Amino acid sequence: MSSIALKLFKKQAEAKLGKRNTNLEDPYYYEKQVEVRGKTTTKRDERPLPEGLSANDRKILKDVRKRAHRLDQSFSFCGFQFGWSAFIGLIPVIGDAIDLLVALSLIKKAAKVDGGLPKRLYSMMFTNIMLDFAVGFVPILGDLADAWFRANTRNAWLLDAYLTAEGGRIQTNAIVDPEERHC
Repeated sequence: MSSIALKLFKKQAEAKLGKRNTNLEDPYYYEKQVEVRGKTTTKRDERPLPEGLSANDRKILKDVRKRAHRLDQSFSFCGFQFGWSAFIGLIPVIGDAIDLLVALSLIKKAAKVDGGLPKRLYSMMFTNIMLDFAVGFVPILGDLADAWFRANTRNAWLLDAYLTAEGGRIQTNAIVDPEERHC
């Protein structure tokens, strides 16, 4: 029964995020091709914010992206990216609890967007955190799976997709029923 629920959750999340691989892409930085002295190289630059957002939403999205980057992708070793969340999770029992609290603070920050988060998005974010927390209890392998799963990055992408859609609606002056928005 739970595997069916997880498959349904995964399908809904993929539909929300499109074809973006939320596990590989950094929510805060992106790589772009630049030409320096006739040679093409890649440069890491801060990801632009979506158009049509209020100043509050822009600030919150930028903060959530930055925090998710620090927690999940600050460091790189042999091509594998990990962040402070992986180090915190190595502390037996207490580390997973601290990691849970830090991840919940990221959702609390995201919930401060104008109009609040829709209940469905909030539950998707919370599910990511709880999966991360549950897997983290398995010694060593759980910590590796934790570093691979990147719940904070997934939540940053969910918020990004939601605010991009909201910004598009605001730009086109679309009227949205408030009950429909929070489904």
